[in-house]
Amino acid sequence: MLESIQIALEGLKANKMRSLLTTLGIIIGISAVISIVTIGDAMGHMFSSQIDQMGAANINVTLRPQGGTAPHMGGFGVAAALPTQYDLITDEMIEQLYALHQENIVAISTTEVLGTAFVQSFVRYSPSTYTHISLTGTNSGFLDTHGIDILEGRFLTADDLEQINNAAVISDYFAQEFFPHHTHLSEAIGQEIFVTLGGFQHPFIVVGVYDFAATIPDIPDLPGFGGPMHAIDEDAPTITPFYIPITTASYIAGVGGGYRNFVIRATHDTDFEYFTAQIRDFFAYFYDDNPRFTIATISTDSFLTTILDIIDMVSIGIAVIAGISLIVGGVGVMNIMLVSITERTREIGTRKALGAQNAAILRQFIIEAMVLCLVGGVIGVAFGALLGYIATSILGHGTLPSLSIIAISVVFSMFVGLFFGFYPARKAAKLDPVEALRYE
Repeated sequence: MLESIQIALEGLKANKMRSLLTTLGIIIGISAVISIVTIGDAMGHMFSSQIDQMGAANINVTLRPQGGTAPHMGGFGVAAALPTQYDLITDEMIEQLYALHQENIVAISTTEVLGTAFVQSFVRYSPSTYTHISLTGTNSGFLDTHGIDILEGRFLTADDLEQINNAAVISDYFAQEFFPHHTHLSEAIGQEIFVTLGGFQHPFIVVGVYDFAATIPDIPDLPGFGGPMHAIDEDAPTITPFYIPITTASYIAGVGGGYRNFVIRATHDTDFEYFTAQIRDFFAYFYDDNPRFTIATISTDSFLTTILDIIDMVSIGIAVIAGISLIVGGVGVMNIMLVSITERTREIGTRKALGAQNAAILRQFIIEAMVLCLVGGVIGVAFGALLGYIATSILGHGTLPSLSIIAISVVFSMFVGLFFGFYPARKAAKLDPVEALRYE
């Protein structure tokens, strides 16, 4: 075995250019597969981390028109029928749901987006710095469901909602732009800010400052998954969320209790598919007789699974197409092995005349073919890893191929050598020693 491997390596050294050209198909195929799989893995990790940032354990419960498709979790489209007070999800429903499944629930958040508002302060006001925000009413559960990072002060509490306080949690970006004379974010706590919405002015006291940058995913915003509202035009001012108690938002909007959607933060050990089915069954009791609306549930976990499945299918499809070059490389190996047997006919005849069995000849040439493909596979892995790392670094998530895919690629390249080297090796083993010795 060792002698056969040594002979194969000496053959490679003696014919470097021919060996390189022979293994070129193997090198290209393996490097293409390695780089594609590496890029697919990197994209999967990127989406996983970003979905986790937006709430991988979140289940979004939203109203859906009967007989229609589910609206996105941010609300209803322009053409969709608007729900009445009778159609909305009530606090009593949410409380009953929590009582039934509290072991699976970390937090529940409700929101009421009032829209873009005009901001003014009597401490310092300059319309050229920062004048607009997205006024959003929510509850204390929003802190857990959307991963808000409080830098100074606090988030909204149950007391704020119960007392309908004019409390506000602003972003650090807003604080720095609106109060540039402050040396520390803590100085924004307690400041009074006047918000103009629909022609009416409402005073708010800043109780907390959150990290705005941490709420922005590196992938495009997905409606309803907690992505912040911000201007697409880089020259336009950034519009950051301005969180106030949802009871205060309902009072400003002049609406009663009830919600079009809410978000559940589930425990990580929850069976999401089963739990979402239980949620639908729970709300079926309230909406089976509703002719206009029903309840739809969408979990970020299932959304992530769908994305990863799509990435995997695309990666596998492209990898299979790239792997076709391995067949071309295998044909090249078979061809060069046939040429090699023709060149070494007298050598084969001499070995058989000295007592070499057919099995020994067969083993020698199969090993030579496998070593040839193995060398091409190793070079292909190196090139593929380099290309994959460069490509994923450009995406901002430099990744090297996993050991498993490297092992599979190397073993597969050896299998190509075994498969395409068998016929030439068998032909060599069956040569008649007398005829082989007479060959010129």
